[in-house]
Amino acid sequence: MKIIDANGHIVESADELRSYLEPPYRDTTFDVVTDSNGNTFFLVEGRLVPKPAGKGAGTPRGFGGVGPQGVYGAARVGFNKERLLSDLDREGIDLHVIYPTFLLGLCGIENKDNAAALARAYNNWLANICKEMRGRAAAVAVVPLQDVKAAIEELRRASQLGLCGVTVPATVFDENLDDPEIFPFFAAAEKLNMAVAVHSVTGAYPTIGADRYDRFFFSHTLAMSFPTMAAMLSLVCGGVLARLPNLRVAFLEIGIGWVPYWMERMDEHYEKHELRKELAKEVPYLTKEPSEYVKAGNVFVTCEPDEKTLPDCIRHVGENLPMYASDYPHGDSKFPESVKLLRSREDLPPNVKEKILGLNAARFYNLELN
Repeated sequence: MKIIDANGHIVESADELRSYLEPPYRDTTFDVVTDSNGNTFFLVEGRLVPKPAGKGAGTPRGFGGVGPQGVYGAARVGFNKERLLSDLDREGIDLHVIYPTFLLGLCGIENKDNAAALARAYNNWLANICKEMRGRAAAVAVVPLQDVKAAIEELRRASQLGLCGVTVPATVFDENLDDPEIFPFFAAAEKLNMAVAVHSVTGAYPTIGADRYDRFFFSHTLAMSFPTMAAMLSLVCGGVLARLPNLRVAFLEIGIGWVPYWMERMDEHYEKHELRKELAKEVPYLTKEPSEYVKAGNVFVTCEPDEKTLPDCIRHVGENLPMYASDYPHGDSKFPESVKLLRSREDLPPNVKEKILGLNAARFYNLELN
């Protein structure tokens, strides 16, 4: 059985990222600052990323200390082939799908030219990393979705680079993902056969619920989850998946326990709209219950390896949705025990564990298992 990590990360090294930027942008897109405790932050458009304090704060330790001491920390910033291979072997991962860290917040950058330049630099860098990893790593692209035309252009280029998908935020400034202006991007992703993964982030830009709390514990708990739920609502009930039935979409990093509840919640409202015909115009593209779109085979959700409700969720959503994700090297990761935790579960049959640990991710990212 080939183990595919559907959602790992790279913690961007400022020097490596800057080296891939085109010369006009190297000194204008971001800077790096270090506080008195040695925590490192990116400085973008006058903002510290991640936001260290205040409403909607991200991790207060910056990007140099995103995991428990002795596991990740500053030693795992940037790319080191031997170190990464060693960690993947230690965890038991055959193929590691890489997502950004800092650039999960790309769509919060107001300067569209700078955002596009950062996307090009990052995608070029990750394409080269994947070549160096010789089949042990794949990567998803970032795109400047605040400029849909530029995002489509970069998506096409990322496809040519061999990247296996693209990550998008749950919202783009004040726009939801079913906004008509964003739809051409999803249409392009379907045409290019590129997987689209919704990955929320805290401390990079305003998100749903982030304004409620000034403590990371609370903001991370709420402002990772609610935006992702809103994204599913937008893509399903907003008609994106109904209009693009071959578009593959995943929702990452908040577990899977919310999905049965959210499907039932959407279905309940759909039933009310069917009874009250004057409200049907609010969801004009739906021809069946929202849960049927979620279970259609092109929607995926990452799960936690030790998630207690996983068997119950599978009974409701099916065994083709869940994907294993390590979140390495972030603080939520259970490295180096995550694969072992999932494999050793006695409440899941072997064929279901095989789907979660690799087969579903292979379908989502359109990856060869040989």
